[in-house]
Amino acid sequence: MTFGYDEQLRMQTVLAAAVTCATVLFGLAFAPAMSFGVLPLFLVPVMISADTGRTRAGLIATAISVPVAAYIFVPPAWSFDLAPDGIARLALFAADGILISWFVGDKREVVDSPA
Repeated sequence: MTFGYDEQLRMQTVLAAAVTCATVLFGLAFAPAMSFGVLPLFLVPVMISADTGRTRAGLIATAISVPVAAYIFVPPAWSFDLAPDGIARLALFAADGILISWFVGDKREVVDSPA
């Protein structure tokens, strides 16, 4: 096992972080108009990352999105002091993110593989 520089991992992390940041800005701008909450929006960076960078990028986007969404959008906002229902919503989101990363990433690997 070598511990070297992995350019692909760096690009996947940058992609996941950039799309998640864009989602945060969108969520902050439009949160008052969203009656369903902002948390489902964070599935978009997971899908984009998994489709572009495969399963690992989707998992990275999920790992970035969970604490960011917990801190900014899950009540009480701007705090990690979460109520039990907030923890349950985040756990459900994390499970969704993992499944989406797996399914979309696997689909991408099948499409990109030579026949």
